[in-house]
Amino acid sequence: EVLLENKPCWLYFDLEFSRVENPDLDPQAVASAFLKLLNQFCDLNFGHAIDPATFYDLDSTNAEKFSKHIIIKRLQSYSSACNTLAFPNNAQAGYFVKLFMDWVRQQREAGNSSAQLLFATAKPKKGKEQTERDSVSVVDESVYTRNRCFRVLFSTKFGKKRPLLPTWSGRPALQLLDSLASFVPEGTSFFRHVLIPAAWHHQHVRANKSPEDVANLKAQASKPDVVELPASENASLFRHLIELWDDIRQKNEPNGSWTAATRATRVQRSLLMGDFMVVALANNRFCFKKGASHKSNGV
Repeated sequence: EVLLENKPCWLYFDLEFSRVENPDLDPQAVASAFLKLLNQFCDLNFGHAIDPATFYDLDSTNAEKFSKHIIIKRLQSYSSACNTLAFPNNAQAGYFVKLFMDWVRQQREAGNSSAQLLFATAKPKKGKEQTERDSVSVVDESVYTRNRCFRVLFSTKFGKKRPLLPTWSGRPALQLLDSLASFVPEGTSFFRHVLIPAAWHHQHVRANKSPEDVANLKAQASKPDVVELPASENASLFRHLIELWDDIRQKNEPNGSWTAATRATRVQRSLLMGDFMVVALANNRFCFKKGASHKSNGV
C-alpha cells in the first residue's frame, strides 16, 4: 500500500532486527517489551492503554531476521471521541512514534530492562571494519516519509520468502482490510492531543527527522484548539522568559557570536494550544539539543 502524504492513516510501526547479529535477543521478549512500553507511554500521556481488539500484528520473522508490522486503531477508552489512533497524515503518526521512542530512550538510560530490549546490534556496514557495532532501535523511525510504500499482509519483498502473516484468526480478505494502515473509513475522528500539533505535516519535518519548533506553525483560526495571542498580553511573563533564556544562553555559550552588537531578544509570536502557551523568540536561537545557537531555526 502507499501512504499518501495528504491522506489519513492508522498508527503503524515497523519492528525489525537481525537475529544473526543478536542471537541472544529473544523475539517474543522484544515483542512483549514493545507492547508493555507502548501501553505505559499511552497510559502516562493519554490516560489509556492500547485496545487489544484493534492491535494487528503482522509477522514475517524467521531464523535470520525479526520482522513485524503493527497496526493499532484505538486506545481503551469509553469515549469514542478520544480513543481513536487515526491521524490526518503519516507525518503526525511519525511524530507520535518519535515521542514514544524519545521516552523509551529516557527509560533505557534510567535502566529500564524492557526498554533495553528495544535496541539491538546493527548489521556491520559494508566495506567498514567495526570493533564495536552500533546499537539501533528495533522500531524503525524512517517509515513515516511522504508517499511511503508499506508492505501488506501475505506479501513478500522481491526475491524473498518471508511473507507477512497474521497472528490473529479470521477470513483472509477481512484480515487484509483490517491490517491496511491506509484504510481509514470516511468520517473517522482523528487523534488530537496537545503533544502533537494539529497542523503538523511533512513540510514541518526536517531532513534529520527532528521537528521544527511548534511555534513556527501557522495558527489556524478555524481550529478552536489553536489561538493566537496579542503581543501586548502577558508582558511580565514574556519579560521573565526573555531574561531567563538570555541568561541560559550567556551561561552555556559565553563566547558565542551573538555577543557582538546583538539585537535585543523579543517575543515574535505567541499561541495558545490547548493547555499550553507556545512562544517563539526572535534574536535568541540558543538550543539545548544542539548545545549552541541555531543559525536559522527558530526557538
